[in-house]
Amino acid sequence: STRLGTYHKLSFNNFYTRNAEEGVFQSTGYDLQGNADRLTRYQVRYVERDLLQSQLAGEHFFPALRDSRLEWKVAVGAANRDEPDNRIATYGLQTDGTFALFPNQGNEANFRFLDDRTRSAQLDWSLPLSLRARGDAQIKVGASGRQKDRTFKTYRYQLVAVNQPPDGVATRQLPPEEAFSPENLGRNIEIRDGSGLGQPYEADDNLYAAYAMVDAEVIPRLRVVGGLRVEEWRLDLFSNTRLAPVGDPIIRRDRDYLWSANLTALLSDRMNFRLSAARSVNRPDPREISNDQYVAVGGECDFKGNSAIRRARIFNADARWELYPGPGEIVAVTGFYKRFTDPIVEVVGAPASSGCLNSFANAERATNFGAEVEVRKQLAFLPGPLARLAIGGNLTVVKSRVTPGEGLFGAEGEELTLVGQSPLLINGNLAYVDAERRFDASVLVNYFDDRPLRYGLRLGGLQTPDFIEKGRFTLDAKAQKGFGPLSVSLSARNLTGVKVKNVQRGTGATVLTGLSQLGTTISFGVGYDF
Repeated sequence: STRLGTYHKLSFNNFYTRNAEEGVFQSTGYDLQGNADRLTRYQVRYVERDLLQSQLAGEHFFPALRDSRLEWKVAVGAANRDEPDNRIATYGLQTDGTFALFPNQGNEANFRFLDDRTRSAQLDWSLPLSLRARGDAQIKVGASGRQKDRTFKTYRYQLVAVNQPPDGVATRQLPPEEAFSPENLGRNIEIRDGSGLGQPYEADDNLYAAYAMVDAEVIPRLRVVGGLRVEEWRLDLFSNTRLAPVGDPIIRRDRDYLWSANLTALLSDRMNFRLSAARSVNRPDPREISNDQYVAVGGECDFKGNSAIRRARIFNADARWELYPGPGEIVAVTGFYKRFTDPIVEVVGAPASSGCLNSFANAERATNFGAEVEVRKQLAFLPGPLARLAIGGNLTVVKSRVTPGEGLFGAEGEELTLVGQSPLLINGNLAYVDAERRFDASVLVNYFDDRPLRYGLRLGGLQTPDFIEKGRFTLDAKAQKGFGPLSVSLSARNLTGVKVKNVQRGTGATVLTGLSQLGTTISFGVGYDF
């Protein structure tokens, strides 16, 4: 950044990150289609991701124009996700007690490449006003635009095990690293085109907006912030490519008027009370609209987009009381309410070749309401002028309801819980900070209650029970120490080593449908301050 005189500033920010991961998975379970009593899946997957964003910004102060301020930003970005290797092999239990490759399904190779290119610009102008005192109010207007071009390429191949004499049957009983060796490919393992499931696409996902807002202390100790934002969303999705599309493009043209209002009363020098309400939207990602079908991890259901889903519109309201007993301390109580129109939900469709198929749909409506209590307290000041011990935590109680709508899922008139929403959430932390010695340490505990993982399958008028992720506690810890310009940190996640358990609750019985071990993650870091 640099200053051009007293009132003008230019800055340039550049961010680049890159990571890669290779995963080896094994899952054992029961086949939903009844082709085998039991099956085991193996998978090898390699994924690379990188993100680049460059931004040029300016801030300009104009004393001659009533101390107004002009701010602008222009940015370009690129995000890539390359998956050059994703192979799955499925073995079924045979009558002789051994496992063998499924002959015609569940064995495949995927290659997927996603590139996003983004251009954006934003312009904001603010003008201070004086109602009862100098500068106690402000008007702000602005506009922004974002253009995102996406190119998604995918190649999907079926690996079909054939009983080709003289050793085709024996090949099916080999472990994956031997069954798919070069000498078997093309002879005992046939490679067939599976592009009917993997669907490439290109998309233009653009968003334009303009807004106006006011921030004013209308009467002593009462501040009002409110405004209106108008957003125009334009999406064009082309199956295959823009130049050679397959079928008609998927087009979305939505204009939304998003208002917000916030009322804050200063009850005392250490106490606030706030009321707020706003309207927002939740738009589907192009991936959720495309016809592409994909299995991320062997043992999970395939995912397939739905070209018919629409954006969800959301009404938000909350009330919050805050007390600040001392520096770094807070006691707060919040009540909140959300109402969704056409919420986007994940549903289970008819069984696919891999056993099951997940997709996306719009439910009729949903609500989410509850309360939260938050406390942060300094326990004691320890020896040393800058050492202290603090404790904090929050407790959230939530109730959610989803009305599916006719023919979607759930029994007629039934109300379900939002997927991923726990009725009870608890977080707690204990922190020690010694600023003089540049040392800090913290222990964090988290608990969430049982929550729906996905809704059950509906076929022939019957509804299977929802899949539930069992609640669990996790314990994390972190410590950091500074040595001159150097700092070192050590952190650990899931110290208790809890397992992830998924169940289905039927009439009079609860069945375990998934079990996985998260393990404990230990991280060590070194930082240097220039």
